[in-house]
Amino acid sequence: SLKKNIPISAGLGGGSSNAATTLMALNKIYNTKLRESQLKIIGNNIGKDVEFFLSGKNAWVEGTGDIITPIALRPSWFILIHSSHEVSTSKIFSEYRLKGKSKNFSYDNYLNNDTKNDFESIIFKKYPSIFKSFQYLSKHGKARLTGTGGTVFLSVSSLSEAEKILSYIPKNQKPIIVKSLIT
Repeated sequence: SLKKNIPISAGLGGGSSNAATTLMALNKIYNTKLRESQLKIIGNNIGKDVEFFLSGKNAWVEGTGDIITPIALRPSWFILIHSSHEVSTSKIFSEYRLKGKSKNFSYDNYLNNDTKNDFESIIFKKYPSIFKSFQYLSKHGKARLTGTGGTVFLSVSSLSEAEKILSYIPKNQKPIIVKSLIT
């Protein structure tokens, strides 16, 4: 039995993490003794984010998901607002390819909070309700869009700060608070 807490097409890697977990479980159940590097090759053929989830650690990911650098992050709290839309990654990528070029960001850009999601313009135009959720969170800090969309989020440093911000967001947005992965 599996209870899913990550909505489908939320831009949070739910399918990729399921694939990574399944690969690791099959490796253990059938005692195939495949190394992590071998599992990553298989995972990469399933989906570009699977390799990241096989590592089970915070990481800076570049390229097509194949350049993974482990990083240490301070514990954070996140306010997430999931869209009611199921955003198809493949459809959004195909629309993006028609529009232009991606800007490369470095890990230093990330640390300085100087990054942007290239898919925002497509997602916000196609799904005005996601843009509305983004606007609610943006009133309280630098809101972001997950992956190819579906969820917007805001990072804060404490649970009390997250709870305070949550009190200002309309209940129909169905915001939730989650704690970061600690490594």
